[in-house]
Amino acid sequence: MIQAAADAQIEQAAAGAGPRVLLVSDNRDNANWGSRATTMALLELMAAAGLSPSDRVLDGEVRSRVALADGPVAGRLLRRPALARLAGAGLARGGRTRLSLERLGVRDAVSDDPAETVRRWRRSGREPLAEWIARVERADAVVVNGEGSMIFTTPSRLEQRFHLAVMQLAHEADVPFAYVNALVADPANGPRNAATVAATRRLLPQARLVTTRDPWSQAFLREVAPEVASVYVPDSVFAWKGRVGRGRDLLARPEYLTPFHERPDRLGTWDFQRPYICVGGSSEAAKDPKRAAASYRRLLQALPELGYPLVVTVSSTGDAFLEELAHELGLPLVPADTNVMVATEILAHAELVVTGRYHPAILAGLGGVPGVLLGADSHKTASVQQMLGYPDIHVFAEQPTAADVSAILQRARRVLAERQRWQEAIETALALRAAEARRLTGHLESLGQVSA
Repeated sequence: MIQAAADAQIEQAAAGAGPRVLLVSDNRDNANWGSRATTMALLELMAAAGLSPSDRVLDGEVRSRVALADGPVAGRLLRRPALARLAGAGLARGGRTRLSLERLGVRDAVSDDPAETVRRWRRSGREPLAEWIARVERADAVVVNGEGSMIFTTPSRLEQRFHLAVMQLAHEADVPFAYVNALVADPANGPRNAATVAATRRLLPQARLVTTRDPWSQAFLREVAPEVASVYVPDSVFAWKGRVGRGRDLLARPEYLTPFHERPDRLGTWDFQRPYICVGGSSEAAKDPKRAAASYRRLLQALPELGYPLVVTVSSTGDAFLEELAHELGLPLVPADTNVMVATEILAHAELVVTGRYHPAILAGLGGVPGVLLGADSHKTASVQQMLGYPDIHVFAEQPTAADVSAILQRARRVLAERQRWQEAIETALALRAAEARRLTGHLESLGQVSA
């Protein structure tokens, strides 16, 4: 119903009832519970501000690889559509394949320098680049859903480069733009990317609105880009407080909830009538799935000592290594393509979640459920504990060792023993976060006034 209402708002805007608003990174096409939930919540807040999108750039478009020629050899190569697609796939693969293509003069259409990126797009005249330019230039306002993209990794993140290019286009066309719901952070590992920091410092001050989704991002942005006027507004999904946690009757009929899966036997037996613990992955652990499989096998084999059945929650396709482990260990699996409201109710009715994922911690928290959190690709699993009002904050290694697993069990036992106190603390904090998240509507209204 929520997605249908948002789509209806988009259709109304497309029919000419209101300003032409382009939403960049509508992530509902992403097999990631947090990405989908946050976009759904953001669309509701945009609608309340009178800024329902008339156009949207989906996550699949943002993450697409478009190869451009830098020289005659590459030019001849990319004139053939099939070879152009292969070149884009080769750039995405990275490593030696990417280096070989770059020696031939094949370049990614999106670089660390957004001004150069826009020049490349304009020179090429190719699709979808020409259409991206046109979509920005015909908008009355552009809203960029930053979500988890602004982590200054080396090499840089594709979606971060794309967002910066859109900001550059909007700035050049004098189209007011907002950058909202933003995580801003250094990478968990590796050096800070000076080029994307410099581009951020140049472009974000041109935005009519910048909101960070957590206080740690707000503090970090002020440190690295003091010239940016930003506002801390909690992640849009906090605005769902009061809507989640009422699905106990729904969970009583799991046969109605299971998604289509190519191998349905891998889902195991869903049973949410007894108290259970949800176990999820980590954005940082997912970068090394072989090592993660060994680490999480150790964790999944130990957690039953707590006395509760386990439910493996794969909230993102990056955690696919957990699917094999769930099958190997005979555990029920809730895959990434599960309906996000169903997934949220599963998390929100658990006794405890153990995860290295930011949004599942929030979705569980909407039901008052505490978590034991592992490391991620940034500060996010620490900052979310502060926002959820946890009595104390601790982040375990994203690749837990035997010693880490023992410590996780110890903390989990303590949280379960004090669960009522934790639940009350979470619910108190959530009331504040929900009110703060809903203030995004007022901030967005100012963008609508500028574009009118």
